[in-house]
Amino acid sequence: MMEQPITVFGRTVQTITARVLAESRRTYGATVDDTTLESWVTSALSALLTEQTRVTQFIPLLAMRDIRERASLYTSEAA
Repeated sequence: MMEQPITVFGRTVQTITARVLAESRRTYGATVDDTTLESWVTSALSALLTEQTRVTQFIPLLAMRDIRERASLYTSEAA
């Protein structure tokens, strides 16, 4: 029996979210609180991932680019 596309998409989103959040925590966890990182990850991924997204290989890279820009602004404002 084949899996429903929504189920596969949901698992893909969860996997990518976990990956990007882990990378964000490793990179920016010392300077940015966890709640803010989670918000940034959710925002970045919601802009990149839709049900029409077919190629997901570069989504984490693009999301980290967005998060890197946000972190740069965040740390420059805090200074």
